[in-house]
Amino acid sequence: MRHLHSVAEMFYLAQQQRHTADYDNAKRWKRSEVLSLIQEVAAAFQSWRDIREEPLAQAYLFSLLGHPKAN
Repeated sequence: MRHLHSVAEMFYLAQQQRHTADYDNAKRWKRSEVLSLIQEVAAAFQSWRDIREEPLAQAYLFSLLGHPKAN
């Protein structure tokens, strides 16, 4: 469960940072900020590798993809 929470939280945070990078031209990124974020995302990917076959992780993945019959 700890790994799944880590993955979900990092997915959310990375998405927020991506929106900032795409749309906030006033934001000045520091190299240390970017490197830290890259390390955190890499750690989340490692966590995902550890749990990706677990039923709860699969349910989370499907919730991100949405219902296949939804419009």
